[in-house]
Amino acid sequence: MREYEQTGETLKGFDDFEFSLGDELRGERATRGKSLLDVQRDLHIKAAYVAAIENCDPSVFPNQGFVAGYVRSYARYLKLDQEVIFKRFCAESGFRGVNADLMPSSARKRDLKAGGVLKGAETAPRFVGNITPPRESVLSLVSPSGVLSVAVLVALIVGIGLGGWSVLRDIQRVEFVPVDQTPGVVAEIASIDQPALPTGTAAEGLVSQPDANLLAQLYRPQELTVPQMEPRDGPIAAINPDESGALRPVAKEETTDIALTVMAALDAVLEEQGPVVTVDNSPPSVELIATRAAWVRVYEADGTVLFEKILEQNERYAIPEEAQAPMLRAGNSGSVYLLVDGQAYGPVGTGTSVAKKVSLASLDVMENMTVATGLDVQPLAEPSVTTADNQ
Repeated sequence: MREYEQTGETLKGFDDFEFSLGDELRGERATRGKSLLDVQRDLHIKAAYVAAIENCDPSVFPNQGFVAGYVRSYARYLKLDQEVIFKRFCAESGFRGVNADLMPSSARKRDLKAGGVLKGAETAPRFVGNITPPRESVLSLVSPSGVLSVAVLVALIVGIGLGGWSVLRDIQRVEFVPVDQTPGVVAEIASIDQPALPTGTAAEGLVSQPDANLLAQLYRPQELTVPQMEPRDGPIAAINPDESGALRPVAKEETTDIALTVMAALDAVLEEQGPVVTVDNSPPSVELIATRAAWVRVYEADGTVLFEKILEQNERYAIPEEAQAPMLRAGNSGSVYLLVDGQAYGPVGTGTSVAKKVSLASLDVMENMTVATGLDVQPLAEPSVTTADNQ
């Protein structure tokens, strides 16, 4: 106290110090325990914009038109006076708003209302008296384009009305045209030849009586002019299937007569042709036979295996007749022979080599293989040939 008394300075209280707007806003936000991210989440304003308001830096905002709204929203969020906070923000940041260029004219209007006089302005009017505005003529209020549009519309309505009226008159008009041609019924009646009437007193009595044939032609019923059709056969209900038709029962005597007739005809044909010779058209049978043990596989062209086994000495395998293009693959092929109707062909290979893709068709065997003369094939008393079923 003595130091202050010696220097002549007075002590200042807490309220005597000036705080910036940013310090006050940050203090209010800290008092409420809110961070910049909390304000961003509550007001949907970026944290960078909130920090710019607290730092009084309007250059951060990309659009100056949003600055006033952001400042007022932030002040309302902190329970502060919006207008006071915005004025302090403008005073400390130098922000004048988007309408700053209009401020001089607004200030001039306020000065005129307050009764102030601008420097260099004339206070006395140049003209004294009532000024009557000139009257505007009626024609000046009429637009040429509007008159033209109305004229076109009226012409269009009139044209549509006249066209509809003419079409309606043509529809309702009925004209009768006289025809010189005689009607058809009258012409047919006039074309009928009139018989010659006798002359004299007898003719006078006959004139009043018309011809009977002529009247019969005129008044003949229409049904008589149409040809009458009579059915050739009777009704279907009158047909008895037991008496006629293919379904009628045949008597025993009639059946015997037919059988005798057929047998007699067959006997006559047999006598003319001579003895009947039966021809066997089945293909020759093909068999496999091995002189020594040999492995064989019989398969079709599509790869289906029909038979696969090691044939022992003098063992046979008969190729099925229903096989489609059978093929043979055999090991120790020099010991494997083929029998076509008992005739031996082969061997299918040489020595112990493997024979591949040997065709087992009877014609291919007889054309491509030689007859085995040195092979003695004994006929079997009872067929014991190996097949695909008993292999």
